[in-house]
Amino acid sequence: MHLSHLDLRQFRNLQRIELDFADGLTLFYGDNAQGKTNLLEAIYFLATGRSFRTRNERECVSWSASEFDPTVIRGFVERGDRQREIKVILYQGAKRLFLEGANLPRLGDLFGEMNAVLFTPTDLQIIQGGPALRRRFLDMEISQFSRPYLSELQRFAHALRQRNALLRSDRPIDQLAKDFASYERLIAESSMEIHRIRASVI
Repeated sequence: MHLSHLDLRQFRNLQRIELDFADGLTLFYGDNAQGKTNLLEAIYFLATGRSFRTRNERECVSWSASEFDPTVIRGFVERGDRQREIKVILYQGAKRLFLEGANLPRLGDLFGEMNAVLFTPTDLQIIQGGPALRRRFLDMEISQFSRPYLSELQRFAHALRQRNALLRSDRPIDQLAKDFASYERLIAESSMEIHRIRASVI
């Protein structure tokens, strides 16, 4: 897999940039606050459909951008003899993802089109911090090449949300028991499969 071309418009402090990448190693260097990390963030956006620096994607939009001038991240990814276009558009608080010009309705549809492993100084917390950070790191990397794993994560999260909503409801305990047991079974099944795949990858 090779990112051959990157086109940015109105992304943070990068007003308009077009870059072609040759095979092999690429290094970005320069003074502070010139946009090196922003370039890496844009590339990661193409791979995952999200920022690694903020949950508020409005922060990724250039301050000088108008509502009629959206932020665009566009890249061409080569895999073997095939080239595919990935595009992310941020505008008016919304986000749209495109693959080969077709709108992707779900974020998970983007995973696997362009694989990326990100490591920044703050990622030392993967080792030094709590287990939730390690799980999130593994989830992001494995989901890019394993659709079954991504589906299992989504199944687990859905069952967990439903179970927790059930616990917050005011239904009598005897009425909750059957539904609660069903969600617990789904959570257990997904947990076992998630653990199996994580252990295999490690």
